[in-house]
Amino acid sequence: KNGSKQEMRTWAWSTVPEVRDAYEDYLRAPIIRAWKTDKNLDSKADVWTVTMQMPLSTGEKVHQVQALAFFEYHLDGRAHLSMDGLAYLEHSSPLPGVGLLIEGEARLNQRQALSI
Repeated sequence: KNGSKQEMRTWAWSTVPEVRDAYEDYLRAPIIRAWKTDKNLDSKADVWTVTMQMPLSTGEKVHQVQALAFFEYHLDGRAHLSMDGLAYLEHSSPLPGVGLLIEGEARLNQRQALSI
């Protein structure tokens, strides 16, 4: 959101066409980059890094950020598993920001053994 006492604006972006259609009047395309890191060399992503840059016009300031990230995970070996995940982040400040770094961790809490 772009904040000032006179005007608050909301910008939106999504890779999902239906969401983009719903927010058509608020669309502004960011530059998004994502890559995975395989720390233990087992051919599975251990860390995902996602960066986003939102182009701003002169005088625009950012006071609040909200984001949703959806993930799909599949295991195809002796055990078969397919699951979806969601990460939500939110940050707001009375002072405008020039950047935001958020680190998080997603863990699977397995309650039953997988069928093999």
